[in-house]
Amino acid sequence: MKKKHLICFSGGHASAIVSIYCVEMFGKDNVILLNHDINPKYEAEDIKRFKKEVADYLGLPITYANINYVSDPNLIPSQFEVCIKANAITDFRTSQALCTNRLKTAPFLQYLEYNFPTYDTLFETQKDCILYYGFDDTEKDRIQRRSSIMGGVGYKTAFPIAFENLRITDTNQIGIAPPITYRTFIHANCIGCLKAGLLHWYVTYVLRPDVYNEGIDMENQVDFTIHRITRNKVAQSISLSELAPIFKQMKADGV
Repeated sequence: MKKKHLICFSGGHASAIVSIYCVEMFGKDNVILLNHDINPKYEAEDIKRFKKEVADYLGLPITYANINYVSDPNLIPSQFEVCIKANAITDFRTSQALCTNRLKTAPFLQYLEYNFPTYDTLFETQKDCILYYGFDDTEKDRIQRRSSIMGGVGYKTAFPIAFENLRITDTNQIGIAPPITYRTFIHANCIGCLKAGLLHWYVTYVLRPDVYNEGIDMENQVDFTIHRITRNKVAQSISLSELAPIFKQMKADGV
């Protein structure tokens, strides 16, 4: 069996570049674009456009590994709903954001175990795929952590942007505009990302007050706050409710 080259195809620009590289290197028949779909209310429409255009350019389908095998993206729970259901924001076992664990990590591992189970050779246990990530050479800690975690369960990892000389470094080179989301946010995560900082949430407050209010409701139900700030050299929690009047004034001031 040929080894499959599985791209963690997030919908961000970096994972698209990795996908193009892998198809050029190994052929499209040996490449899988694996995505965890997000409810369209919380994933920018242009991210979905970008994913489709890149996949169409490569002549590959997008393979989805969604929570509870849900196929209709409109039925995928939001980051807030999974936290309310679990009555927590962080997975106490891994310290990982609960939304990431439920919506991405757990379905990812389920997909791998079902499609690329362990087989025993005379000398070692191996997997039939290599996992590719879009981390660059400024993210050495993330690279080390991800390669260690996945290596611990038997998977090889690769980070072409960090370590390879790529022919394509910008999707504009192939006529595909990067997501316009990057004009507003620095990442392609959910709108109302529970791992994001104050700037992300200020933009959410201004552009998506409906999502901001869902965040307030989630914090109230779970009785936990997303953010910490430092006051008089002491780290303190600050809720989205407390931030709202500050953000309101910032908006009024034209920030």
